[in-house]
Amino acid sequence: MTPVIRWTITILKYAAGVLGWMLLLSFLTLRGVFNSNSFVDGLWMNDLHDELVRNVTGEVALRAPYGYGDFGSGARYIYWAEYHHRGKDAAAGPRTLTSLVDVASWKWVRTDGITEIYADARYRYLVRTTSDGTDILAEDR
Repeated sequence: MTPVIRWTITILKYAAGVLGWMLLLSFLTLRGVFNSNSFVDGLWMNDLHDELVRNVTGEVALRAPYGYGDFGSGARYIYWAEYHHRGKDAAAGPRTLTSLVDVASWKWVRTDGITEIYADARYRYLVRTTSDGTDILAEDR
């Protein structure tokens, strides 16, 4: 048997194995036995509280609600917020949630239509979810 045929057979065997595992995990996810998306996320994301997570590098993110702008791929994590400072336009702009959020005092406040409102010791966060996805506006309290 030539090396090309051996390589082709080996590649086809691995492709069949990968396809088999994908079908099995999809079936188990569909039946509610196993959530593969949450399992993979759990490998590098640690849940904090109230939808906040921290990844392996220490960056804080907000887990957006399922179904909005994720195209069925699982949770979407938002690392940036549009910051608005009262009275000063120069301080406004995009900021990382790591630099804004005080994790210890972060809490859910209320829901107002399409907007979830969270707060911590320094800021108020408006998390707006539309069909285009989820975005965060941070403003002084």
